[in-house]
Amino acid sequence: MMSVTVSIVMPSFNSEKYIEDAITSVCLQTFEEWELLLVDDASDDRTISLAQRTLLSYGHSQRARLFSNPKRCGPAFSRNRAIREARGRWIAFLDSDDLWTPNKLEMQLPMFDKPEVRLVCGGYSVVDGDGKEIGTRYVPPLQANYTDMLYLNTVGCLTAIYDSERTGKVTMPPLPSRQDYALWLDLIRPHGLVHGLPCLVGKYRIHGNSVSSNKLAAVYWQYHLYRSYENLPVLKSLYCLWNHLIKKRTKYSLS
Repeated sequence: MMSVTVSIVMPSFNSEKYIEDAITSVCLQTFEEWELLLVDDASDDRTISLAQRTLLSYGHSQRARLFSNPKRCGPAFSRNRAIREARGRWIAFLDSDDLWTPNKLEMQLPMFDKPEVRLVCGGYSVVDGDGKEIGTRYVPPLQANYTDMLYLNTVGCLTAIYDSERTGKVTMPPLPSRQDYALWLDLIRPHGLVHGLPCLVGKYRIHGNSVSSNKLAAVYWQYHLYRSYENLPVLKSLYCLWNHLIKKRTKYSLS
């Protein structure tokens, strides 16, 4: 029987241009005890057929399970479906247009060396639709606790891995925005830690179909997370928001 240690969560929607590169970066991992859980969100292009072809070309079709949503449900729903289906101890995230470095899993798994480490992340570069680096690189701090993470989300989703043996299977909450950020806070609340690997383990792709929002909306949803999800008082929420806006300008900003 195939040994599964890491379950890789990959939502997709109309990703035919990038899905082969994303899956190839999984197939080339030096750590091989993984399964890929691809949840397609009602694509109307060749995403699924290209994913199957790529897995077959690397001889990894048995390491992947492909699911299809009957209608558009959004990436958080798709990620949660994959989390519930996961068989591995560690849950990792990679979107269908992003990339991992070949040693990503091998470098990160040993970082769960202390029981208080609930979540591990790493650095990443930002590339355009053609895979060309556009000059931005993000490197997380070596360690962050719950309070640190309230002030700034230092976890890039494509670099994140959590240990479901320590936390249980935790899914993303049904929020309109900032679902991944809320998950990180859930995982480490109140005394857990995020351990950051200070080197690049992935490439985050920005292109015409990337999910984005305007700056005013981003500020609103950040405040909404503090007040409505974390249930922080108004003044505390405003203080966290101010810290977030200031600190996101630094080299450690990942949001």
